[in-house]
Amino acid sequence: MKPNESPYLFIRVGIPESEALYQAKRALFINVALLSVAFLIVVLSAWFLGNALIVKRLNKLVEASRQIEHGDLKIRDGFGPQTR
Repeated sequence: MKPNESPYLFIRVGIPESEALYQAKRALFINVALLSVAFLIVVLSAWFLGNALIVKRLNKLVEASRQIEHGDLKIRDGFGPQTR
């Protein structure tokens, strides 16, 4: 065959796009699902831990400050050493 001459025969082989991308789409779906579950677990953990470790303690301090406001100077917050 000469350099500028057309070939004698063309053969074209292909597979459907849906079949070619099936594995990639499946992996993407699984990864997004796992990421969503992990995100939900992290958000719920942060919510409950934040409530247990921060909000409850702040509520104790708010309640103590309200009692001090009403003149109860013997109130304790429960966080430090209690002196009598």
